[in-house]
Amino acid sequence: VVLLSACAEPNDDKGVKLEFLAGGCGDDFAPRAGWRPEEGVKSEVWLDNTTLRIKASVILNCAFKSRDITSNYKIAGDEITLIYITPANSELVRCICPHEIIYTFHNLPKKEYSFNLVYQEPE
Repeated sequence: VVLLSACAEPNDDKGVKLEFLAGGCGDDFAPRAGWRPEEGVKSEVWLDNTTLRIKASVILNCAFKSRDITSNYKIAGDEITLIYITPANSELVRCICPHEIIYTFHNLPKKEYSFNLVYQEPE
């Protein structure tokens, strides 16, 4: 699995910074009979008092590589919307697979948050 990292500037959040990692399908991925893909937040862990790491899984076309997946976020009160973006791709293939994506927030006040994982169309 290849992971690529990118940083995003804060979006209206005082000093909050996002580090984003995305993984590709991986060589060891092989769907089983009856397999149904599951998307969503898989775990969240506070690394210290201001750093929160959230791991999620998204189901994407096999043609997408880790470098194709980008991110954004919105924080409203106790809710964090985790946004992932893929480019329009005219060379899609006929398969899907899970991609692990990791959002690490720095300078985030430590408290209980709820999470929404959403796809955003590319601009």
